Amino acid sequence: MITSRKFSIGILILVAVSLPVTPASNRTGSGELVDMAGSPTRQLPQENFDGRQVLVRIYNDWQTDPHAYKLISVPLSGPSVSFDAVRKTFPGIKDLAVIVISGRQQKDEVVARMLGGSVCAGRYEKGKELFIVPLQPGQGGSSELNVTDALGLAFAKASVDIFIRGPGENGPRIYLSTPSTDEQGRLEVPDLTGELRLLSFVISQPNYGIALIDPYIDIGERKELIVPLVARSSEAFQRSIRGVVADSQGNPVAGAVVACSCIRTLGEGLINALNEWSNKSLTDDKGAFSLYLPNKDKRGERGYLIPPKSQYHVRIQAPRELGLLPYAKPIENSGEALILLQSGGSFRTFVFEDANGPITDPKKLRYIAVTVIQPDGSRVSLRYEDFKNGGFFPPGEYHAVRRGMDEFDFEPLTVDEQSPDELVFRQPEGILYYGQVVGGLTGEPMPGAFVIGFISSSHGNLSIITDQQWQALHALPVEPDLTDPAVKPITQIYGVKKIVRTDELGNFQMSFRPGEIYGFIAFEKDYLGLMHRRHALITDRNGQAEIPAMKLYPAATVMVEAC
Repeated sequence: MITSRKFSIGILILVAVSLPVTPASNRTGSGELVDMAGSPTRQLPQENFDGRQVLVRIYNDWQTDPHAYKLISVPLSGPSVSFDAVRKTFPGIKDLAVIVISGRQQKDEVVARMLGGSVCAGRYEKGKELFIVPLQPGQGGSSELNVTDALGLAFAKASVDIFIRGPGENGPRIYLSTPSTDEQGRLEVPDLTGELRLLSFVISQPNYGIALIDPYIDIGERKELIVPLVARSSEAFQRSIRGVVADSQGNPVAGAVVACSCIRTLGEGLINALNEWSNKSLTDDKGAFSLYLPNKDKRGERGYLIPPKSQYHVRIQAPRELGLLPYAKPIENSGEALILLQSGGSFRTFVFEDANGPITDPKKLRYIAVTVIQPDGSRVSLRYEDFKNGGFFPPGEYHAVRRGMDEFDFEPLTVDEQSPDELVFRQPEGILYYGQVVGGLTGEPMPGAFVIGFISSSHGNLSIITDQQWQALHALPVEPDLTDPAVKPITQIYGVKKIVRTDELGNFQMSFRPGEIYGFIAFEKDYLGLMHRRHALITDRNGQAEIPAMKLYPAATVMVEAC
C-alpha cells in the first residue's frame, strides 16, 4: 500500500526537539530488557515478541516525496526488527530509505501495547536491526504540547503537519502525521525512539495563517510550542508584518519561508525573539503571509504590543526550484507589503580559496557571506545555505567576506553573462600597512619605537617589563626575529605575528595577508601603548593601508605606600 500526502512548504530546515525518550535497550540472556546502564526496565519475555507481526513504513524516496511510504508487515525478532527481514519482504528497498514504526498503526495488540503512542525511526542499513523500546509501566508513549500564538493565547483548532528527521542539514526528512490542536490549543506528539529523534511542525489555521516552527525549544515543565502568528481580528495583527510575496512578473510565490531574527523600533530600540528562536511563517497559495515576533519584555521597557513603524529584520526564501533570489531587507509593520523576488539568472557554483587552497570544510564555509551589487544598485545577500549547492545568481559585483577570528575579504568579482559557471573567490595578496609613531605631547617623530602586528593578548601588560628587559629590547635591530630571547617578554603578553622598530623619522611598515592579524600596537619604555584595529583601516587599490599617526604619551608611575 502506498500512502502519499502532498504539501508544498518551500524550504524546510528541521531541527531538534526536546521530548521525553525512553533509553535504548538491549536483551540479556534471560530475555529481560535492560537499558544502556544495565538497569532492568520491564519484565517482557522475548518469546512474547518473536514472530509477531509489526507494521513498518518504508520511506523509499523521501528525497523527492517525504510523504509517500510503503507499508509492509515484518516478523519481530524479540523487541527488534531485522533489516534483512525487511529487505526479504520488500526487495526494492533503497540504501537511503527510512524505516518508521508507529505504535498507533499496529494491528497486533501486544505490539500496540508495547509501543503505545511512540514512534521508532531509523535509516536502513543492510545487516542491522531497529530496536523497539517497550514502554515502561505508566507511560503512554506520547507527550502533550501547549500550542499558543505569539501573545500566549491558545492556538485552537489548528492543523499541524508533523515531520520527523535525523541530524544534519542533508539528513532524512519525512512526513509523519497531521493531528489538530483542541479547543485549549493542546497537541499530542509522539515520543521518539530509535536513530531519528528530531521533529518540526508546520501549523496552519485560517484565522492566523501558516507558520513553520523551526526549531522547537522545550522551555521547562510546561511544554509550549509558540507560533509566530496572531489572530487577524486582533489589535496585535496591525503590529505584525503582512503582505504578499511575488516574483518579478507579479506571480504569487507559494511556500516561501519568511524568517525574522529581531525587530528595530523607532530610535533603534532592539526587540529580540523569545529565547532566540528562529521564527518563520510560510506564504499560502496566493503568496500571502503574516508574522508577529514572539518576544519577552524582560525589563518592562514597552507595552505588550510591538510599537508601530517597527522594522522587522527578515529573510525571505522561495522554494529552491523556482530559482528566485532571497530577500533580506527590513519590513515595516505599517501596512501591507509587496515583496518582489528577483530571478536568480544563470546557475553558478562558488569556490573559495585561502592561502592553503580551496576551502572545503563546511564549518569554515559557514562563516562566508556574499553580497551581490546588481547593475541597478540593489543588493542581494547570500549565506552558505544559499550557495552551498550552487544556484541561480544574477550579474553584478560579487563581494565575499569571511567572518570570525580570521576575518578577511576575498577579491571582488565582476559577473556578467559571459562569466564562467564556476566562480572562484580568491584571497588577495598581502596588504602593506604603514604609519608613523610620534610623541603625543610634541608631535615629533619617535625613532626606535616598537610596533607589533598581533592576533591576541595573553597575560600581563607592558608595565611588567623590567629595566633589564627594556635594555635588551633596545639592542634589537629594525626587524627583530621573534625567536630572539629579547622579544620573549612581548610574546608572553601578546600573540605577536611580527615586530618592527621605527626609523629615524618614526616611520614603519609591515605586510600581512587579509585577516592574518587583529591590529597593531605601538609602544616604548615610559610611554602608554596605543592600539589600532585592522578592521578600521581602508586598503587602497594598490593593496596598501595607512595607519593613522600613533601618538604615544608619557606614562606616569604611581607609588602606593600602605600606612
